[in-house]
Amino acid sequence: MSDIVPAPIRGDTFRRTLFIVPQTGNLVGVLIKFTVKSKWSDATPLLQATTANGKIVVIDADTGEIEITFTAAEMAALAGDKIYVYDVEVTDGAGVVWSKVRESFRLVGDVS
Repeated sequence: MSDIVPAPIRGDTFRRTLFIVPQTGNLVGVLIKFTVKSKWSDATPLLQATTANGKIVVIDADTGEIEITFTAAEMAALAGDKIYVYDVEVTDGAGVVWSKVRESFRLVGDVS
């Protein structure tokens, strides 16, 4: 299952740091997308963070360190106690696209 630890909780702000090993030497000038869906085959994402929308910030372009953030309201819109799938896709300046992560995670239900 997931490398997202600790498991995200419905209604909490989601903030995670990941390391994306760049194929181009570093992450300067790349578009990074973190997409969450209910199923791989779904056409429409439930959530999407990108470097373009500011929900992904490159912390260190050379090491590949990035931070992904979704608001508490965005996380509250998802059903708790459910498994979601996600991937991380990188597009470099030449338009070359590669997927770095393809996983699933359980969103823990909230009590409050």
